[in-house]
Amino acid sequence: MTPAEAEELQRGLRKGTSTVHVLLDQCSEIASTEHCRSGDPYAVTQMERNCLAACTASIEAEEQLLLPLLRHLQTTMTRIRKQRTINDAYMSSVRRIPREILSEIFLIAVALADNKRDSERYGSVYPNRKYNFAKVCRIWRAVALDTTALWTSIFLPPFESTRPWTNFGYRLQRTKKQPLDVRLAGRTGGSSSAWDLLLQESYRWRTLVVDDMACLDSESVAQPIALPTLETFTAKVDIVTGIDDVDAQGEFCRVFDNLGEAPQLRHVELDFVDICGPAKLRFPPIWQLTHLELRLHYCDRPNSLLPMIRQMAPTLRKLSVNVLDCEQFLRDHNAVLIHVPNLQSLSCTGMACFLFQHFAPPPQLTHLRIESYMDHHFLRSGVERISTYEALTELELVDVVWRAESLLSTFRCMPRLATLKIAETSADFVSQCMSGTVLAGLTRGGVDVHGAPTSPNPSCPLPNLTRMYIQLYSCETAKKAAAITSMALSRKVGGISDGVTFRPLDVFDFGLHDSIMLAATGDIPCWAT
Repeated sequence: MTPAEAEELQRGLRKGTSTVHVLLDQCSEIASTEHCRSGDPYAVTQMERNCLAACTASIEAEEQLLLPLLRHLQTTMTRIRKQRTINDAYMSSVRRIPREILSEIFLIAVALADNKRDSERYGSVYPNRKYNFAKVCRIWRAVALDTTALWTSIFLPPFESTRPWTNFGYRLQRTKKQPLDVRLAGRTGGSSSAWDLLLQESYRWRTLVVDDMACLDSESVAQPIALPTLETFTAKVDIVTGIDDVDAQGEFCRVFDNLGEAPQLRHVELDFVDICGPAKLRFPPIWQLTHLELRLHYCDRPNSLLPMIRQMAPTLRKLSVNVLDCEQFLRDHNAVLIHVPNLQSLSCTGMACFLFQHFAPPPQLTHLRIESYMDHHFLRSGVERISTYEALTELELVDVVWRAESLLSTFRCMPRLATLKIAETSADFVSQCMSGTVLAGLTRGGVDVHGAPTSPNPSCPLPNLTRMYIQLYSCETAKKAAAITSMALSRKVGGISDGVTFRPLDVFDFGLHDSIMLAATGDIPCWAT
């Protein structure tokens, strides 16, 4: 707009608005809001009607003259706001963020988003996966494409069409020969070309997650995959029958031989839906695992897991086994105990507690977690063997129903235990995990609590206990709340009781599943020193 055009616009606006204001003032003298509310509608004269009609016609004429000017002003204001935004963006310090820092910001943004959408955790090279921050500007797009870690997590779904994978090779180039985190959702189907490209890069797979082991059967993998840098392997195995993949002796079932060439593999997590048949499972001989997690939904005999555990026993440092249901246990009295010289952490859930019968006392085991154990005549003797774990310092009992006399007797053989956690997470275990007998057995004798000494307890266990955590589903009586309070306070201050030196309980934490009930038991003390 030229200066002459701007001056003409201003004159038109001043003239038009001045004329309109005069007309509006004339109208308001005859018709106003107050006249409409309180005036007599039958008292309007013909002269007033004619005057209002003339003013209305004049206002409409002026309006038609002002509308083009108004639209021109609106266009100008829109451009002003847009240009102001552009100016602010152009001068913003965000545009001057170093590329290295911008790359880290992108990685943090993706990590936060993936925590909210776990199903897309390995979706970086998924055909429809797009990063919105790469659309902000050319620089941001260039930084995103140059940030290798944004593209090294690869998710290969079982597509029936090859169309989404036409650019897979280009996408794979973005990884720049960096280690890959691979997830396979099922048979490759129409995406076989992408699978072939991915197999060519198997030498740099760092982690492998397999949602369906069928994608690694003989139809998809003609020969074992070379995985020289693989560190972590996670898989879901539907059904192991004990017939397929049996070795020459007909004894062991070898499910993972296509992944046998993985000398650096250390972490393995396996989720078995079902194991049936007499065959026992075995890992490829080159594997040397330090962390092993096994979850078994159902099986005929959980003993099928023992050969795998025995095979990895010399190198295992952390073992977690969860057996939800099984048909029967077979006790082999002639079986040689499994020695785990380097095991530091052990977790047994459900029927997996049968493992205690097969383990020699682990010399370095410091942390033990037992979960969902119901007192069972077959498992009881094995669970009681944890009293021989001399290095144990941390014990977690979650939804564990253990006879009080046996539990206290086991505690008395664990003088080094420093941390104890007992938890009820289900209404099915109310008052069964922490009974009054157990509370009384853990209470130091002869200690003043609220002005009264506790009952003598010469066999009170765990003299070196310094941290205790109790989580109950409910605390149904005031008597039980008082027993918990008495037990905790009796151990808060160290000292000698019945000739035994007890360390002070530095940390005591108590909680309930029902927060409303927790308020009712608010007198139970908690502390951390």
